[in-house]
Amino acid sequence: MQDKLPERKKLILKAVVTDYVITAEPVASKTLVGRYIWDVKSATIRNDMAELADMGYLSQPHTSAGRIPSDMGYRFYVDKLMDSHKIPSRQAGAAKDEMAERSGEIDNILDKSCGILADLARCTAVATQPNINATGISAANVSDVQKGKFLAVIVLDNGRVIHGFVNNRNLDARHATNFLTDAIVGKTMDEARDRAVSDEKYAPFFEDIKKILSDEIRTDVHLRGTGYIMKQPEFKDAGKLGAILRVLEDKQILARLLSTAFANPGVTVIIGSENTIDEMKDCSFVGKQYTIGGRPVGSIGVIGPTRMDYKKSVAAVKFMSSNLTALLEQLGI
Repeated sequence: MQDKLPERKKLILKAVVTDYVITAEPVASKTLVGRYIWDVKSATIRNDMAELADMGYLSQPHTSAGRIPSDMGYRFYVDKLMDSHKIPSRQAGAAKDEMAERSGEIDNILDKSCGILADLARCTAVATQPNINATGISAANVSDVQKGKFLAVIVLDNGRVIHGFVNNRNLDARHATNFLTDAIVGKTMDEARDRAVSDEKYAPFFEDIKKILSDEIRTDVHLRGTGYIMKQPEFKDAGKLGAILRVLEDKQILARLLSTAFANPGVTVIIGSENTIDEMKDCSFVGKQYTIGGRPVGSIGVIGPTRMDYKKSVAAVKFMSSNLTALLEQLGI
């Protein structure tokens, strides 16, 4: 992809993207001249559009005179041409008020955040729960279930509760609780799993506890706004719609997609064929990490057709990432 295009071709490409996002119809040169009132003949615009197509920025879906942006065209638009967008103050205020009402459990907060983001961007919204590897452990308890079998309950700083059963005939619940409290409370999940215990009596028990902690390291994905995908003309075909719905039902795929934003402090935009996930080739993803105490802990973003409104989506994702960060820090999660 060239870093530079002549100014008129930039204007044309930007106009084609803008028009196609709104109408979902191929854009003709006459449409651009009439709608954007350029002091240029339609034939000149048509020639420029043909050259943009030859360069890979536009494509012609069928024999009509209209053109649509290619994935390469969208990429150039996002990187070089896209104007900044600000969430209207009324929408922003309503979103903040709605989030403020949703205190407490992280599941509720993320579910509501995704719902707000989906409505702001008019896309399907997804988010991962905070990565608990670096979350502190605030309490631990071991209780009897039956002879030689115990229930271990571990409470994290964010209010999440982890539990699991342990079989050990050499311990009693009270001493096991005291040991476990000394061993892991005040430490992070990572630190607890890395600990070694030299006491032969407690070593097998602690290995079982570390397995319980390790089994808990999974990524839960929240999703809202599937209806926005289903309304898009690109997915009127039952086969295409079925493929994207299967992706949206697969939390492992969504977690992999969201992980691309986790490592990037800015906004991540993945367009169509740039996706490494085959089922996502007709879709784009816009995502951003959210943080607690300046440390990235999760990601939030939107999924839509490659014809998504990138300007609005980027602004909405940045807005919700910022507000989610502020709310989680305010709640001490």
